[in-house]
Amino acid sequence: MHTESDFINTKTGNYNLVVYLVRDTVISPQKFPAGQEEDEYHHHNVLSANINGTWGEEIVSGSVASGEKFYNDYAFEVPQNDATYDIDNLSLITYVFNRETYEVLQSVITHLQ
Repeated sequence: MHTESDFINTKTGNYNLVVYLVRDTVISPQKFPAGQEEDEYHHHNVLSANINGTWGEEIVSGSVASGEKFYNDYAFEVPQNDATYDIDNLSLITYVFNRETYEVLQSVITHLQ
């Protein structure tokens, strides 16, 4: 996967890029209060992998100028023994955040289908 982070304003600080793999729908058992259980519960937006680590990858340290772009490439091997990892059921969520304040500057969801 390839990412492009484009800063539209001049910023000062340390900024990281985070990339998550999400399965849009997973059908599996779910327990409810009072001991109830549903065998074929539809779970949605299931976080399935963190592509570049818990806090992502630093893309800016110090300052960044308006219009400056950063490109990052990642590889991830999709599990082959689980049909819910079908390309039509996968999305990527990417976001850039300030490492000191934890403010998210922008997030994007990309459906792989």
